[in-house]
Amino acid sequence: MSGDTTLMMEHAFARVPYEDFRRGFRTGQKHVEREFLEMKKILASSSLSDPQLLDALIAKARGLEEKMAALPTTSTLSALRARLEHIHCGKHTDTQLQRWLVDWSLRAGKGQTAEQLAASIPELVDVPLFTTISAICTSLRSHDCAPALAWAKRNRMPDLEFELRLQQFVELCRVADRDGAIEYSRKWLSSSFDKHGAEIKQAMGLLIYPPTLPITLPVSYKRLYNPNRWDRLQELFRHAAYDMYSLPHEPILWMAMYGGLVALKHPAGVERNPDCPVCAVPGNPLTTLVDLVPSAHHPNSVIVCRLTGKITNEPMAFPNSKCVYGREGLEAMAFGTQRLIFGVHVPEGYVRCPRTGETCAFEDLKKVFIS
Repeated sequence: MSGDTTLMMEHAFARVPYEDFRRGFRTGQKHVEREFLEMKKILASSSLSDPQLLDALIAKARGLEEKMAALPTTSTLSALRARLEHIHCGKHTDTQLQRWLVDWSLRAGKGQTAEQLAASIPELVDVPLFTTISAICTSLRSHDCAPALAWAKRNRMPDLEFELRLQQFVELCRVADRDGAIEYSRKWLSSSFDKHGAEIKQAMGLLIYPPTLPITLPVSYKRLYNPNRWDRLQELFRHAAYDMYSLPHEPILWMAMYGGLVALKHPAGVERNPDCPVCAVPGNPLTTLVDLVPSAHHPNSVIVCRLTGKITNEPMAFPNSKCVYGREGLEAMAFGTQRLIFGVHVPEGYVRCPRTGETCAFEDLKKVFIS
């Protein structure tokens, strides 16, 4: 694996402690501003000769000291420094696999395995982060939205917070608590009406369609009452947490293995060799990953149009320069809105090669056949 590829895969390696440090710093800044404002109010409302003034100020200062001591700035800064030094030394292949195994174990819910692997590299892995994610996912599996709501509010995730609030509204309708559902919607859903008006209007129909109604419910209401929504909430929360720290949605170990599996996967590999990691042998743990990657062998050549960036099935060539582009991009140039190429206006019905500058009528282009 090249150095550039390694650095690209390690993007989130230093991002996690950085994000934690940045959030801790901002929280500490808010604590300082709030407490100093309170101190100013105390000084403005009390006389300097008041004997209780000094006690009140000391109490505020001690409270601020306790809040600042609780922030994980020191530990996150130490982890960030250790990871940057680890990347800078350029000799991190010895522990790289170990870190990837910890990452996979944490995502797979194998906490004890992850802790054993992470014992020697505590500052290079994100055990606390994944522990928090796992705990919140466990609460969602138990149909408890409170921890996820607190996390979404603390990290300013309005879309995730809305989905969680909507689910709580659905649960009130499920038990036919109409008064509680109406009160809840006024308190928590009405503020999101501008952005999620359609979803809220649809959810309001649950007030007259409880799941125990002896009729066939409309499909839209069945979807809202579907217990699988809790699985979807877990997925939404997990992706939101990963995106916040720029973590990939899949284990880094899988991403590293994809390249090798693609090189080995071939349409001719049907002998089911038990020693081959990509053969569909019963019990092969890599079968799931193999199914997700494309084959390295292409029986037919493909052409990617430079104009559209898409694979084209109708390549066309200019008569003189023989430059080849896709029909879709050339039609857009000749008859659509893309008739300005590198600052030169192309008349309607004509095309211009962006590489050579050759201009010709669209009907003069020649079809190309891939062999």
